[in-house]
Amino acid sequence: MPAFVAQDFCVTERSLAGGIQTYNKKRDFRKTAEPRGEVGKPSKGLPKFVIQKHDASHLHYDFRLEIGGVLTSWAIPKGPSLDPGEKRLAVRTEDHPMKYGSFEGTIPEDEYGGGTVMLWDQGTYKPAGNPREGLKKGDLKFELRGKRLRGSFVLARMRPRGNEKRENWLLIKHRDATARPGSKDAVVKEHTESVETARAMTEIAEGEAVWHSSRTGAKKTGKTTSRKLKEEKAVAPPKRRIASVDVAKLKGAKKGPLPAKISPQLATLVEEPPPGKGWISEIKFDGYRMVARINNGKVKIYSRNGNVWTTRLPTIAKSLARLKVKQAWLDGEIVVLDDEGKSNFSKLKDALGGEDQRSIFFFAFDILYLDGYNTAGCSQIDRKRLLDSVLGDTPPAFIRYSDHMAEAPEAIQHRACQMHLEGIIVKQADAPYRQARTRNWLKLKCVQREEFVVIGYTDPQGTRTGFGALHLGYYDKGGELHYAGGVGTGFNTKKLVAMEKTLSKMTRRIPPAIWIHGEKPPAKMHWVRPEMVVETQFIDWTGAGSVRHAVFMGIRDDKQATDVVRDPPTEAKSRFSGTGTIVRAAKAKPKTKKAKTPPKARKDVPEIIDNRGADDGAVRLTHPDRILWPRQKLTKQDLADYWERAAVFALPFIANRPLALVRTPDGIDGEQFFQKKISRGFPKQILDLELEGEQLIAIDGLDGFQALAQMSAIELHPWGSSIEDISAPDVIVMDLDPDAGLDFEDVIQAARDLRDALKSVGLTAFCKTTGGKGLHVVVPFQPELGWDEVKAFARSIATAFATSDPKRFTDTLAKKARKGRIFIDYLRNGRGATAVAPFSPRARPGATIAMPLTWTQVKPGLDPADYTIQLSEKQLRAGAAAWKEYFDVQKKQRITAKMQRAFKSI
Repeated sequence: MPAFVAQDFCVTERSLAGGIQTYNKKRDFRKTAEPRGEVGKPSKGLPKFVIQKHDASHLHYDFRLEIGGVLTSWAIPKGPSLDPGEKRLAVRTEDHPMKYGSFEGTIPEDEYGGGTVMLWDQGTYKPAGNPREGLKKGDLKFELRGKRLRGSFVLARMRPRGNEKRENWLLIKHRDATARPGSKDAVVKEHTESVETARAMTEIAEGEAVWHSSRTGAKKTGKTTSRKLKEEKAVAPPKRRIASVDVAKLKGAKKGPLPAKISPQLATLVEEPPPGKGWISEIKFDGYRMVARINNGKVKIYSRNGNVWTTRLPTIAKSLARLKVKQAWLDGEIVVLDDEGKSNFSKLKDALGGEDQRSIFFFAFDILYLDGYNTAGCSQIDRKRLLDSVLGDTPPAFIRYSDHMAEAPEAIQHRACQMHLEGIIVKQADAPYRQARTRNWLKLKCVQREEFVVIGYTDPQGTRTGFGALHLGYYDKGGELHYAGGVGTGFNTKKLVAMEKTLSKMTRRIPPAIWIHGEKPPAKMHWVRPEMVVETQFIDWTGAGSVRHAVFMGIRDDKQATDVVRDPPTEAKSRFSGTGTIVRAAKAKPKTKKAKTPPKARKDVPEIIDNRGADDGAVRLTHPDRILWPRQKLTKQDLADYWERAAVFALPFIANRPLALVRTPDGIDGEQFFQKKISRGFPKQILDLELEGEQLIAIDGLDGFQALAQMSAIELHPWGSSIEDISAPDVIVMDLDPDAGLDFEDVIQAARDLRDALKSVGLTAFCKTTGGKGLHVVVPFQPELGWDEVKAFARSIATAFATSDPKRFTDTLAKKARKGRIFIDYLRNGRGATAVAPFSPRARPGATIAMPLTWTQVKPGLDPADYTIQLSEKQLRAGAAAWKEYFDVQKKQRITAKMQRAFKSI
């Protein structure tokens, strides 16, 4: 690779006007829609930057920085990266006018740069020094503040080779909190739509992502071949007799224009079916939620978050265009059905990633607009009747009507769980449609519990005692044993030790003969006589016939091992013989019924990438003597020992929530970095989540804490929502952050004042130390509101305090405004924002932790430095007891509109 430019190498800087002249000479503005070049006025405040994805003779990304009234430009063939290890070639091109920063569209093919241009990212940047000087020297450093790229970068010019005329630079990401080591091309792969219009490249090229219907007389997109007709006929649903419904006569239907956007109504997760009558139930699909807009044969499909998916679903779009409507909004879900007719998220992902989408169906379950009438105000049951009428006796291919049942929800849920479905959605029959999360729609899921026979166990790893994981099996009706995977979570230290003593007396030298369905038992395992029966709770079955994310619930002394009988989930692929070798099965095991494919794991909100082995509990702690807190001489082993004591108390506040980690591989005095996504080398007990296009980190069991300790992840900062529904926060954290000159007793009084104010509107709050100089006042509640509403409420609280007592409080982040005051930080309550978790250690001198407190402890004399990772289990248990009512409050507490208005009126 060519070396960076030396100090004695200099390229004469092009004049700004000269760069624009070059731009103009290359373009015929009678043919192209690109703006004519001229030097503009510098932006007020920070200069701008823009990145445009450009599909010309070859696909590349145009990186442009505002310098002196023009956009200084580079072409990056591979696109930018947030990986500091990636040095991306950036070829200097002619300067572009400032107006080009808003250009998105197509350039005629016979013109210079002919092709499609997308606004991929935009924002401002903060240069390090004078950018003109940096450009001249070939060393241009800056901090990007865009929507997709943020943090510190450098553009470094390279030495020219021989007679090379082009000016080559390298774009390199600095190592900072926004860096994503090992991510390579992830950022460009994750973001494939316009940052401004949410259109894909194909939609921009077409001018609009639409499909034209031959039924309305509009232009066809192509010829319909007999083969296509046969394919569509093959997937057409059976005919049904449907009663016609006149939308104009429906109660609640209102005349009005076709809405430009619709936000889908969301269901609230509940544990029990609603009482009384007046509810209808639908099967909960395992797919992607979509809403579809039809306007005179033109179709646009939007995801739940408002992203355009039309070009990703061409088959669905064409089918929707054939509906006999002029204008409509439909709500539904895209799914792929397995051989048993159940929705299968894994198959949907495969179909979306391939070229053939004929297995994807749009199941419509609501209609919000039809031919001049807004139907959101109609009752749920009337909207279902209308939708049924619109879809007709024979809906177009790839479109299905999602039917409902009027029986008691308890009975429907029971049947759904018996069929191994994910759950049901229960809807109030007479309720209108609300573009928010409501209790008119309720979500009831099926949690599976099964008994299994223990067939072996593995050794513990790291600081764990007793055993690593139990390995499970069950008998078929023919009396033969089948392997079902392992369970390593749900045990405390006492249980691990006690069970290991019992199991050690049951060991056998020769393993039993077991039928294997894909996943094999670990090579190093202590085999036991299949006598102990345990009960587990788990999400579902893996494709390899093992339990997925199992949690130990207890030993069933009332059950005999031979009573644990079930049908195998698949035909046996191999057999683990009594000699310890695996023998391939020549055919399916005799005497068993035809195998049924188990339902796949839950994937309604996130995709949980199950990259763990069967031995979930095994975490190997490397370099245990590495010093993490130098002043206290506390090591990585000390961190692991702390989590051994604290994990059971911390897990309810951390498990199954997206996490941001503060890692300190060389101790707190070394480099610290914030990490929100999995990188290479992470233990398998740390979950890699894919949710709405975002890669997230989470843990789901006690072993996750040991895995985090192995990665020197000292601080754990969870989101304010669970992975069950990342769009529904269930907690507000108000961070009381004092100016350096204030006494801690001022913070104590502020916390008590805030508690009293919340109590006055009917909200119960909790308090914890942060491990630093402040306190957190925490308000748990039912997850019914969206992020914007919750953040706005938190802000109104902060503003009310800052307005009523400006000498003590401020709600402004700027340091100048915080002088002598307490900053009430409400910013931790937005989507993606985090706050340190209860019991989490801090990467600060003193090895402090964030400790839950009773309000009687929040008084003068409280010292956060008293709470460290050296606390005993008894002291940690007292912290858990301080918040013993937290989850009961969360189940009952709601943030009402009246509460929201209360603080706004102060």
